[in-house]
Order: sequence, then structure tokens, then C-alpha cells
Amino acid sequence: MPSIPARRLRQLLGAPDEGRAVFEWLADRLVVLWSDGRLEPGARLPAERALAQELGVSRGTVVRALAVAESRGVVRARRGAGRVVAPVFGGAVPMEPLAPGIRSAGPGEIDLRTTLLPPHPGLNEALRAVVEELAGDPGQRVPDAGGAPPLVQQIVEHYEARGLATSPAQLVVVNGAVSGTFQAIKSLVRPGGRVAVDTPHYPNTFRAVEAAGARCVPVDATSDLPCARTGKDHNGRRWGTALLEVVRSGAVDAAVLTADFQNPTGMLMTAEAREALLVAAAATGTVLVVDETLVGMNWRHLPMPAPLAGRTATTVLVGSTSKSHWSGLRVGWIRAGCEAAAKIRRARLGVDLGTPILEQRLAARLLSSTGPAPVDLVASRYDALTAALRRRLPGLEYPVPDGGLSLWTTLPDLRADELARRARKEGLLLTAGALFSPTGHGWPDSIRLPFSAPEHDLDRAVDVLTDLLP
Repeated sequence: MPSIPARRLRQLLGAPDEGRAVFEWLADRLVVLWSDGRLEPGARLPAERALAQELGVSRGTVVRALAVAESRGVVRARRGAGRVVAPVFGGAVPMEPLAPGIRSAGPGEIDLRTTLLPPHPGLNEALRAVVEELAGDPGQRVPDAGGAPPLVQQIVEHYEARGLATSPAQLVVVNGAVSGTFQAIKSLVRPGGRVAVDTPHYPNTFRAVEAAGARCVPVDATSDLPCARTGKDHNGRRWGTALLEVVRSGAVDAAVLTADFQNPTGMLMTAEAREALLVAAAATGTVLVVDETLVGMNWRHLPMPAPLAGRTATTVLVGSTSKSHWSGLRVGWIRAGCEAAAKIRRARLGVDLGTPILEQRLAARLLSSTGPAPVDLVASRYDALTAALRRRLPGLEYPVPDGGLSLWTTLPDLRADELARRARKEGLLLTAGALFSPTGHGWPDSIRLPFSAPEHDLDRAVDVLTDLLP
């Protein structure tokens, strides 16, 4: 059974709220940390005395707070083990696992923690066709670690359509983008190596880096964000400037970044910024791992720069079908140099023997489909959310995204964790900015607001936020 050290829990809790009883603050913070998954179900909490000493409060205060948290179903007393984090029960509602213990939305709740889109319109037809094909030839072997030829061919065409010549020898099919990031770091970065990640960032990227045996070096990229709701550059900087400075220094072994519609900010790295980053990476020998999960979310129809590859830099592009086609299809791929791809292919056999053939054949069919892309749907939902915010919450600030699926908002006069706690009571589930930090307690005044939900849910969500924000 894992344990949560008292010091780690204190870091997650943050500073007590002024003017509130400490036991109430502590109980509320435990509820927030539990509901957004930062407390792993089953983990043992620190002993009452140790936690009291770490927080600088009396043991009685801690006992009272834990009793309140227990009454709310957040912690459980277990004989011989002290108190442990309670399990989280959820239904079959689609969700995005941003943390180990995050629960599914319940009936009637609005889930703005997820950036999941409706499935590709051709999903049912493609699935039936693939099942019939495999049922007619059940002796089909699992393909090698590189991937099934029909899928590999579709990925080759995907990159060539974007102006990047690619051969099958440069590709490895994997079980989703997170798996691809893990395998790239594990194969190409020395154990204990330093990996820069532009932050805020997708939470599971931090976990992939650490699971691969490397050390995550967060690079605060918020100074690269354009001015809130203006779209103008901030102090002349462009998205990627902060990471470029770190790569140029030669202080890291690798860098993980999202050049196309970064999650959660929606920023697009310019062609000039990509060129500068490739030159710096080639000069310093820094491996670039590029998450391309959201490359298709170009609902503004902007001219797209070429993929981030070239200039003799070691680059690994990681793609996925989960956002563009179906959240239930965890098929991804790695595009790298032939030597790096071969190294990843060999190492991946120690993780799994390949992506299941059914999923690969389904992904190949969907990638070859000429059905409508979801970008127009995303654009209409973005318009609906931002129009509602302008009408009812004109003081809420966010940089205008270039694309992607979410707004990175700054709250006026209220902590994000506290807003998430209050919103949960009103049936609105939010993700506080702390989850997009590798330490789990950064950006206390930021909330990610996805606009992938149906428009009526977005409108109801703004109603709740209007009532809760000062």
C-alpha cells in the first residue's frame, strides 16, 4: 500500500486560507485533492501527529479535519493502517484520465475536465468491417513492433501530406501518445537524464518522463503567452521562447513539447520558432520529443508550419487517434530517424509485443476515411463558450488560442482549487491549474476550460461560474 509523506501532502495542500478555521480549510483541501485525482485511492495518509507537525498546527486540529473528510467519503479509517484515501466510484461516462484516482461524472453533472470529442462519424461502419475481416481470417498474426502495414501506410501518407517525407522504417506503432512519449524517453535518454517540459502541460506527460527513469525539468512558458484575450505577443515573445533558451543552454538531455495547439493553452509554434529550436537542438545534441496529438485541431484554418523535424536534430514526433477519431481508440505512433526508430522498436519488446491487430486495422480504416473532420464542430463550440463568457464573465482572462480544445483562464480573486470545490457542489467538474504542473501545486489562479463539450453544457457551465466567481 503506497504512503503519502507528510511533506508531500503539505505541498499539495498549499497555504491555509486566511480568515477560515484551519480544520475546515484542511478538510476542504482534502476533498479537492481527492476529487481531481491528486490523492491516489488506497494510499495511506500521514499519521496525525506527523501531519500536525508538518503543518504547524495542533494534533486536535488534524483529527477534526480528518473526521470531516471521513464523513464526506474522502478518507477511510482502516484497522492497523491508520487512515487511507477512499476509492472513487464512477459510471461509464467517457472521461480523460488526468490522474490515477479521477472519477467519472455522475448523472446530471457537467464534466469540463475532459477534452474528448464525439467519435468519428464512420466509427460504427469501420468497426463492423474490421471485425468481419478478422472473423473471416482469425489466423492473422500480430504484426511486428513497427506496426501493421495498412496502418503504417496511412501514417506515411499523413506525414507526406504535411510535407515531411517518411518511410515505414521511421515509424513505430504504439498504444497511444503517452506510451509513445514514454518509449521515446526510455530508449533515447540516459537513466536519470534531464528532460525539459514546457509548462503548463498535459499531466500524463510528466508521469511518462518520470516512469521512463528521467528527471522532469519544468520550463515555465507562461511568459510566452499572448496578452489575455488580445492575441498580441507578450513582450515580443513567441510560444516556445522559454524552451528554446533552455535547449540552447545545453543543460538538458531532451525536451518534450507540443508545437501544434499546446494543451492547455492552444498555442501554435511559428515556423521561425521551430527552425530556431531545431538549430539549437542539433547544436547541443538535445532530443526533441514532439506531441502531435492535437495537430488536427486547426479549427481556425491557419496556415500550418511544417512538422518539427530536420536540421540533423534528433526528433521524435508522437501522434495519436484518440482526439481526432475516437477517445476509445488508444492507437498512437512514433516518427523518428531510422536508427532511433529501430532502437525504440527493440526496446518496446520489453514493454509489450505490439498494439492489438483489431485496433490497428480500425485506426487504418479511420485514417483513410474521407468523412468530415471535427474542426467545424470545435469552432462552433469555441464560439459558444467565448460568447457566453464575454456576456456574463467579462473579467475572466485567457489568451486567445490558435486552436486546440481548451482555454487557459486566469481567475479574479479566487483560488482555482476553491472554485473547483464550489463548482463540484453545483454539479460542474473542473480541473484546477495545479494538475498541469509537475509538482501538483502550481498556477493556483488558473483553470483549464475545455470547449469540447456540447454547447448546452457549456452554457450551463458558464451559468454556474457566473454565480460562483466574485
